[in-house]
Amino acid sequence: MSEISENNHLGRDFVHLHIHTEYSLLDGACRIDQLMDRVKECGQSAIAITDHGVAQSFPDAWHAAGDKIKILYGMEGYFLNIGSISGITAVALTDMAAVPGPSLILCRMGCEETLWDIAKRYHTDEDAIRAANQLENDEDAAKYMLLIPRIR
Repeated sequence: MSEISENNHLGRDFVHLHIHTEYSLLDGACRIDQLMDRVKECGQSAIAITDHGVAQSFPDAWHAAGDKIKILYGMEGYFLNIGSISGITAVALTDMAAVPGPSLILCRMGCEETLWDIAKRYHTDEDAIRAANQLENDEDAAKYMLLIPRIR
């Protein structure tokens, strides 16, 4: 892969606004580290990550981009209307330049995970997760997509 240079103007003024990574099951094949290498090679300064219904790629993208590439965080969300249940799982994240790292992460607990496991993975604490999601008990956490707050 070539380095960004003054002579490399290929794509410098172009930003992909709809990229699916390996986290978009059955629709994305881009490995994040290889994607960021290609973005740098083309001389681009930004790219949008818009996986299907998940935000798990955001931490990996943030780390792989470093200070050379601005990540525009997005997600293809879904609107549900099933009888009397109505929910929106779409999240819009904008202008991350002001904060180091993603300011919002959504996560669903695995079958055998605990809040402690989630807190450890995302460098936060269990009480912050409980408060952000208004959880009355830890068993409720497995039922929902969890908002993972950052500890500043």
